Amino acid sequence: MAEPLKYPNVNEEDVQFWLEMTPYKSRSSLQLLGNNPDYSGDGFNPADSKNYKIRLQAPQQIISSDGHRWGQLDSGLIAQGIKGITEQGKEFFEKSGDLLKNIAENFFGDAAKEVGRALGDRTASNPFSEKYYEAPEFRTFTFSWEFAAESAEDAEKLSEIIEAIRSESYPTRTSGGTDLYRYEFPSEWKLEILEKEASTIRSHGRMAKSVLTNMSTNYTGAGIVSGFNRAGSHAPFVNLELTFSETNLNHSGSSMITPDNPSNYGY
Repeated sequence: MAEPLKYPNVNEEDVQFWLEMTPYKSRSSLQLLGNNPDYSGDGFNPADSKNYKIRLQAPQQIISSDGHRWGQLDSGLIAQGIKGITEQGKEFFEKSGDLLKNIAENFFGDAAKEVGRALGDRTASNPFSEKYYEAPEFRTFTFSWEFAAESAEDAEKLSEIIEAIRSESYPTRTSGGTDLYRYEFPSEWKLEILEKEASTIRSHGRMAKSVLTNMSTNYTGAGIVSGFNRAGSHAPFVNLELTFSETNLNHSGSSMITPDNPSNYGY
């Protein structure tokens, strides 16, 4: 594998932590079940590696977002129907008027509600709403930097890295670029926060196989267009934000969420 594209190179020995990003050819996790039966973990095939790494000084912000999708169940009709079945004789018929109102509101929507409120007894049906679980969301990770290159060479290297990340985030045309109608998926990424000695940090949880969903680059990080005093100078002050999303859903037993071995706990 080639030497990593790295920033910074000036005073590199002073950098304690790095974000290492390795691009891989996109592959469905279903194709990797033999290597990773849970397929909520790394799920990388070494043969799919693009054979280079990108190593940036650790971001000023590392934000992990865990979300869950909950639906809403309005069980008012069900509740009233059950209650009605248990009622006897006259009491049931006395209360069936409310049931009919709720049925009308559910079947005829807002029009029935407005008519009922305007001309009726000025009441609204109790929807008996509750949340029910549907699925976890894809975890996302957002990294933010405020770069200030100390040399023209470092500014050039930073520009090269940004261009490489941007290029990997886009699809390519299939059939050697001749097919106008099909895209090959963009790269998937292995993400790790490393210590100075290139060992994995163990304190912030792990990131599974991810895709880059958003990239924002501000080339005037100092609030003004600037550059080193030479031809073809690259911007020294650059603000960069990358947002990644994992490619598979997790569950409480996933190694990314609750590792079996604490020694495996780390980016």
